[in-house]
Amino acid sequence: MKRYFLQIGLVAIVLLVQVGILNAQVRILTIGDSTMADYDVEKRTGENEMRGWGQMLSLFLTNGAKSENAAKNGRSSKSFYYEFWLELRNTLKPGDYVFIQFGHNDEKNQGLDTDPADTKERGTAAWGQYQEYLTRYVSKSRERGAIPVLLTPIVRCLPEDSDTTRLSGTGLHNLREIAGNDSTMNYPMAMRALARKLNVPLVDMTALTEKLVLEYGPVKARRIIYAKNDNTHLKAKGGILFARLAVLDLLSKNILSDYLSIPVDSVLFNTDRLSELEKSQKEQTRHLKIQEYKSKGAEAAYLTYVPSLKSQNGIPSYITVMEQLEGLKYTADNKIIIDGERWPDGDIDQNANRYIQFSIKQGKGELCVDSIGVQLKSLKGDGMYVTVLISTDFSFSKAETLASMEKLPKDKIAYFDLKTCIELKDDRILYLRIYPWYSKAASGKYLEVSKISVNGLILR
Repeated sequence: MKRYFLQIGLVAIVLLVQVGILNAQVRILTIGDSTMADYDVEKRTGENEMRGWGQMLSLFLTNGAKSENAAKNGRSSKSFYYEFWLELRNTLKPGDYVFIQFGHNDEKNQGLDTDPADTKERGTAAWGQYQEYLTRYVSKSRERGAIPVLLTPIVRCLPEDSDTTRLSGTGLHNLREIAGNDSTMNYPMAMRALARKLNVPLVDMTALTEKLVLEYGPVKARRIIYAKNDNTHLKAKGGILFARLAVLDLLSKNILSDYLSIPVDSVLFNTDRLSELEKSQKEQTRHLKIQEYKSKGAEAAYLTYVPSLKSQNGIPSYITVMEQLEGLKYTADNKIIIDGERWPDGDIDQNANRYIQFSIKQGKGELCVDSIGVQLKSLKGDGMYVTVLISTDFSFSKAETLASMEKLPKDKIAYFDLKTCIELKDDRILYLRIYPWYSKAASGKYLEVSKISVNGLILR
């Protein structure tokens, strides 16, 4: 009997400890340079808008987690250590996380170490003082029971000469122009190697941000991500997009998975199972349900839109989603069929007068769309083809392609998506058109739009 009660007592203690751990507030201390730092929301707006990605990290926290951004402009791994770290380390508690990102200012001495006795000098060598000071941050964090995470520096938007498909060595924090095309001045490589040596989690922000910048292209990236006339620092949208990259990578590594969320990846417009909703052959407004995520001073809100047949009450009037059918119609059981119900023989490409169109209009603030996805299904036959385009021009004279002359599998969902960079403001409209046709004359063949997803950010 005593053993029985003892076992119950031990279980209760374990449960209490577990609950205490889950309920304890998680603190994330971010240290780094100006690309991570906080900026005054009142002063850094308009033409001078600037945000660090560490400033936007709070938008992605959940379950009571808090971020403390200690990143400072102009600091390197060396100068930050003497100016701020010696005091900050004393605030660390067991279970705290320390996000460590340096590199931009470590390059200030042409990739060479500076006088160890001069604590104000910023320059470090990638495989010398840079690794030395990163090691100090890691070891001192661990001594205090905190969990260090290394993050390579975000890229500069500096293409390789006229080649817009590559970033320069300087853009990638690899001073190969000085080093002679070897890796002796490659700061991200040095951090990656150190992370492996010290067994420290690493978020490769250099690789992640390089991929995003190149997907946008330098011109769009400078307009969307980077501050005006600046190839290094970020505007609010850039800070959010880069913070999201970090969070996605952390989640993929199961780091802070209970305390991070990705609202930005929620769909803005999700027509899941369109066939279950009321349809019209003419243009109609979809009613939307909104979920909003805000952060003080972030000047951003993530919005999730889901179709609903409820009233328009509480729905911002500045968001309008429309549907239009041309040359097509809905059947009584809500499948899409051609007018006349018989697909013609001889169609080998899209018909300009036969399409389903969805439009999104942003009348207030700014909507930055970064990806679009469509799920389609061919019903009762395997001869259905589609082309799917998006454009901000109703004539579609300039369009981006999600699908081009794609054959749909019979009774199976086919998914097409596209990463893009489209800004909607001042009543600008985004159009998505689906052009279906059949490979031969046929009746009883239908198209179903299973889902449309538009992902992005609302900035106000």
